[in-house]
Amino acid sequence: MKPLVWSYSFLSTYDRCPKQASARYIEKTLPYEESPEAAHGNKVHKAYEDALKLKQFPMVPYEDGAQFFHDIYALPCTELKAEQQLGVTRNWKATSFFGSDVWGRGKADVTAILNPETAVLFDWKTGKVREDPLELEVQAVLLKAKYPDLKTIKGCYVWLKDGKYGEVYDLSSRLDDTMVFIEKTMKKVEQGLFYANKNALCGWCPINTCKHWKDRK
Repeated sequence: MKPLVWSYSFLSTYDRCPKQASARYIEKTLPYEESPEAAHGNKVHKAYEDALKLKQFPMVPYEDGAQFFHDIYALPCTELKAEQQLGVTRNWKATSFFGSDVWGRGKADVTAILNPETAVLFDWKTGKVREDPLELEVQAVLLKAKYPDLKTIKGCYVWLKDGKYGEVYDLSSRLDDTMVFIEKTMKKVEQGLFYANKNALCGWCPINTCKHWKDRK
């Protein structure tokens, strides 16, 4: 069996329920089923990725998106990338997304390098506003590995449906804590700790044999 490569999706799922994380990412007994919401989100991300690369601002699916693009291009960037693929080794060194030594990986929707010591991350969101900086924090860890001279990394979610920016987070101040969180999570994974954890999303979990499962209907 190939060693598990962590991602934000795996880490957040494990944090919510280790049993579901195992079924989805390790045993793979839960095949991925794309919801209409996820399909829409993927379509939006692809449209905005193309728009950033071509410098053509999309007017659909959200007209407000054009203003965000103008704002981002107005930043004094030395480097601006869309959907940048990032990977790290077990020793927190940068590697390729699919490298043989990759231990963790992730994609950053928009990476704006302002100078060798400063960067800003933007993450497109098409759902309801629900601030949780973990995804941005994980991206910052990956970005720091690729650009080790960075001292300041900030980031925010862009809530496209509501046409507004989310809270701006100082991600560089959370780098050490985020790395500790990842280390502790992966140590539990290596120890085979995949217990069922009761949480607010149990009613949406497909593992109906779990003792915490409930029919949300």
